Amino acid sequence: MTKKSSKSEIVVEISKEDQINNAKTALDNAKKVYDEAKSVYQKLVGKKSTEPKSPGVISSIFDLIEKSGKVGVLKTEILASLVTRFPDRTSDGMQKTINVQLPSRMSKEKNVEIIKVEDKFMIK
Repeated sequence: MTKKSSKSEIVVEISKEDQINNAKTALDNAKKVYDEAKSVYQKLVGKKSTEPKSPGVISSIFDLIEKSGKVGVLKTEILASLVTRFPDRTSDGMQKTINVQLPSRMSKEKNVEIIKVEDKFMIK
């Protein structure tokens, strides 16, 4: 819709719907710029923390196997312990980590022989 002002200028009135669409577009563009800037910043700065890093899922799995001795530990027992230690992580993701790590990958990476005896894992 167009209106004429008293000085013979043309004033264009934008509908509310167009204003909303323009605002959404501006927000989307701002989010993209923000995400790109954040990504560049994180690459440049990296994650620097003065706090010591706590043990992760993989080292926790190894600790549980190591502490089990000749008795061994079941995957279900490992998962139950991990769920308690890492409540912010999904049990499904930790189950996948257990399946990938045991027994061969962890054996290679930790330079120890992890064996499976009757569904229990232990260090030989």
